[in-house]
Amino acid sequence: MTGRPVVRGSEDDAVDDATVEWGEERQLAAEALAELLTDPGGATKARAVVIVGLRVVGRLNLEVAELRLPLLAHRCRFDEPINLARAVAPEIQLTSCVIPGITADQIETRDGFDLRNGIVPVVSLSGARIGGDLLLSGATLAGGAWPIDHADGRISPSPPLAAGQLVTALRAQELHVGRDLRADAGFRAGASVRLADARVLGEVSFDGASLARGLDVTGIRVDGAMRCAGLAADDEVDLLNARISGPLGFHGATLRGGLMGDGLRAEADVFFRDGFEAHERIRMIGACVGGQLDFDGAKLDGGFGADHLEVGDSMFCRDGFRAGGEVRLLAAHIKGQLSFKGATLLGEGLALDLESARIDQALSLLFAASPAGGIDLTRATVGTLWDSERTWPPMLRLSGCTYDELLAYEDRYDAEEPRRPGVGRRLRAELGALPSPDVLRRLRWLRLGEVEYGYAVQPYTQLMSVHRRDGRDGDARHVGYERERRRSARLGVAGKAWNGFLRWTVGYGYRPLRALIALGIAVVVGALVFSSFHHRGDLRALHQAHPQFVASIYTLDRMIPVVSFGLRDAFSPRDTAQWLAFAYTLIGWALTIAVLAGLNAAARRD
Repeated sequence: MTGRPVVRGSEDDAVDDATVEWGEERQLAAEALAELLTDPGGATKARAVVIVGLRVVGRLNLEVAELRLPLLAHRCRFDEPINLARAVAPEIQLTSCVIPGITADQIETRDGFDLRNGIVPVVSLSGARIGGDLLLSGATLAGGAWPIDHADGRISPSPPLAAGQLVTALRAQELHVGRDLRADAGFRAGASVRLADARVLGEVSFDGASLARGLDVTGIRVDGAMRCAGLAADDEVDLLNARISGPLGFHGATLRGGLMGDGLRAEADVFFRDGFEAHERIRMIGACVGGQLDFDGAKLDGGFGADHLEVGDSMFCRDGFRAGGEVRLLAAHIKGQLSFKGATLLGEGLALDLESARIDQALSLLFAASPAGGIDLTRATVGTLWDSERTWPPMLRLSGCTYDELLAYEDRYDAEEPRRPGVGRRLRAELGALPSPDVLRRLRWLRLGEVEYGYAVQPYTQLMSVHRRDGRDGDARHVGYERERRRSARLGVAGKAWNGFLRWTVGYGYRPLRALIALGIAVVVGALVFSSFHHRGDLRALHQAHPQFVASIYTLDRMIPVVSFGLRDAFSPRDTAQWLAFAYTLIGWALTIAVLAGLNAAARRD
């Protein structure tokens, strides 16, 4: 072995095929291979030990050894596991090889560690330091699920592990990789893959990988992107406290055990879209995403929980997004927009929990259909809130919710042009006597918030402030009127009576025209009656020099307190006229008190 490859067999030979002959001419003693790799003088004769199509007989034990030459093996079969624990090597390549197992804990390589397209039950790289790439693309790590028959080197077609038989296929806690880690292009693991607290200076790729169990990358630090497009995992994916500097992508992945991402820190975009499916719950409590968080088209059978989530850009759950359980974003902060346009929420009880959440730009609740459960916006802060009455939830919590703008799909995108109202209707609307269709819709919207806990003042006051900021004072007055009317249900008998008095006299101060109309009617009726009384002599002048009697002015003089027109003291009523004059004085005081109390209450509560 002077640097030229030792090749035996044909390129068509498969190392796991029982029909392939492995005679003595294709055998290499493990001890001889170890001696070649560790011989101090070997480095002067060759640049690498290269073997192709050989069967390595015996155990290759290189524990704590210093390999002078790179080990490059292709389409070889090893009879026993390889021990590289705490070894130091320039480079390890074991491509398309069948190996009963590899122990390489704390190994140090100057360049890469390559196991592409190999078949190995278990690989242990805990504490290893790989100077180049760690390549597992196309490899099968049986983990005990697909055991090797040592008699002929074939992989037995055993079913995946049963419960209680879990074996770690790749154990690489505290692994350090100087460039990329790739376990893609058909990589299979029959048991769990553990990369907890690993550090990768390049990218991590599990694109197209198939894991019979889960993937544990708790605490991993990746300086580049982490790609898991098309990943299929039958157990949980753990991203607890992971740190990813580049994009994190699960495009089209299928996770049968869900995902745990509590404390995840992703400095760029995170994608769970393009057919992504999770059969169990996705959890990202306290996670921080520097860019976008994209769930467009994803299907989350177990829902999504991300209390205290922070997203530096927008979060999208659109275009066919479906959640079978609750979507919980308690106290989350989305610096862009949060969109559920075209989403389907099937969680019962609460379908969407945004309590104390903060969405700096827009919140779109334009669902594909009404959510199965309620929506909680308690103490949420939203820039622009978009929704549609067609997809309102059965229950809505709005206490303490604030928003800068409120928009409805019906106002902006209805194809049907509304019929222009007549002059009389427009005049009534301008005077505040006729609510607009939008304010009637929003009052129905507020009542959704009373389904569970009943009436609350703040949602009405918030809606009033938005209407006033938009210059819609008439709509704001209608909301204020409805706020006081709904409030009466929580009052006692005396409170209900006073509330009803203010309602029918001045509309709680929001409809003062009612008092003017009542005053006008009372003046007309009073003028007719008092004129009759004057002709009958029931209104006598107290002095010979008296002003001329005018029935309408006398009526106003009786009704308006404090102000006098001179007729009230010039003519004295008697008998029935006296009782009517007293009644008109009471009516005047009552209307005055109602106007003052209503205006004061409206100003104070607004």
